[in-house]
Amino acid sequence: MTMQKVRLLIERHIHTIVGVQVFSIIALWAMSVIIKPLQDWILTHSVFNLIIIVLLNDVLLRVVQIKSKELTANLDVFANEPEAYQSLRRYIDQNQPRQVDLIEYSTATIHDLLETLKSCRCTLRVLICDPDAAITAFQRDRINDRIRDLTTLTFNDYPTAEVRMYRLPASIRGRLFDGNYLTVGWHTYSNDSAGLYGHTNPMINIHTNTPEGYMMKTMFVEAFNQLWDSPSTTVLIGAGAEMHFEEIKDPETSREISERLLIEEKADGGSRDNE
Repeated sequence: MTMQKVRLLIERHIHTIVGVQVFSIIALWAMSVIIKPLQDWILTHSVFNLIIIVLLNDVLLRVVQIKSKELTANLDVFANEPEAYQSLRRYIDQNQPRQVDLIEYSTATIHDLLETLKSCRCTLRVLICDPDAAITAFQRDRINDRIRDLTTLTFNDYPTAEVRMYRLPASIRGRLFDGNYLTVGWHTYSNDSAGLYGHTNPMINIHTNTPEGYMMKTMFVEAFNQLWDSPSTTVLIGAGAEMHFEEIKDPETSREISERLLIEEKADGGSRDNE
């Protein structure tokens, strides 16, 4: 117990301890230049070895600080999505991503992000919740509103976007940029009319070239692939498809409409082949 307390004390005051050591060595050396007997004493008592040890402690401490800053620079935690978006926007502007995968619920809070990504002309794969599988009527209506926007405005004449609707329970939410940068958070459930929240929860922005980043990336990719390839997932917007999504008067018909559009798209492709 005593040794543990000593270690904790050293960890808390390591900077002060090393600083005092370095200052003492410098002061001792300066005094030895003036006082000849002190210089002789240093030589005869191998004090130079102590000086080297102290200086090595200082060097090691600085190396640890540099490494800590490098790791910290690769990971940022934010209180919510609006705060995380500022950092994310800087990354997008600097790196101009070419491929982005997104796991969302309704996309209601990421209009600006989608417009920014479109300006990069990147390939997008977007997952949203199927409105027929929404947890509450509020979320169902919200998703249907976003479906109208996505199909008639956001991705109109944007051929490098794919949108699919999943029916499995929502868990993580996030976006992966070129496999190199990830922003990720979680959906949490509530007892109010919303039933579910995402953008108000903490978000993590992380580079994937670290062990921690690789673990987070693996989690996201596995979750994305499970939703994207699930037999219960349906296509809302296919790659290269020109969408003309009709007004949804009855929210319960959204699944049937998306399936009909997919059939029409395949039929158009078949007729072109026969020409």
